[in-house]
Amino acid sequence: MGDYRAVFLVNGLLLLILGVAMLVPALLDARVGHPDWQVFLAAAFLTGFVGAGLSIICWGSGGELHLRQAFVLTTSIWVVTPTFAALPFAFSDLDLSYTDAFFEAMSGITTTGSTVISGLEKRSNQGESRIRDLGKDRMFQAEATLADNLATDAYSNGSLSGSKQITGLDAMVATTVTSGTYASINFGSNTVWRNNVIASVGNAAANLLPNLRIIYNDCLEIAGVEGEPDGIFTTQTMAETLEA
Repeated sequence: MGDYRAVFLVNGLLLLILGVAMLVPALLDARVGHPDWQVFLAAAFLTGFVGAGLSIICWGSGGELHLRQAFVLTTSIWVVTPTFAALPFAFSDLDLSYTDAFFEAMSGITTTGSTVISGLEKRSNQGESRIRDLGKDRMFQAEATLADNLATDAYSNGSLSGSKQITGLDAMVATTVTSGTYASINFGSNTVWRNNVIASVGNAAANLLPNLRIIYNDCLEIAGVEGEPDGIFTTQTMAETLEA
């Protein structure tokens, strides 16, 4: 039989390091008032106690590892370390079985990223340590998305999203003003509801302002309509040309 005290010594030292490392989340949880600090503290004490015991008992047994000892050491490290690393998962308020806790510990040590824990975002953002109101944030995001969609639809022609889009300004202000309908209003027979369009060619900077004056006056002269036009809509290029 070989001497495996060196194997126990290395495992003990690794457990001692793991126990000290568990004190970090224990201190952080205690600072923010999360109750799991007690779980981390107890796991750190147990892990450190076992690690220190193995290290003290087997201290001075160093030397060269033989092939068989190396195989045992490698295997034991991947079993012993996750066994103790799983303690905080098993005894926390995550309600995990020890099998699931061992899986989480092994996933963390191997950095695979796999998890069996559901609702991580909610669990990490609860109690006195809550940083954000997730429900409020999601409602705000939904409102912002709705506002963006409505703003886009307001200037659309209603053809997107399988024609489920709101029929907006692009359909109401048509280039062909003598035909077509908008909200059951026939442009061909309802001249009052027609928009006025001027398609100008040539020097935009020279023609833009006179054409705007013409279309404004045309809107004032529509029979049966009192008041001034509510708005003049143009493209970004035309607006920038007017500003220049």
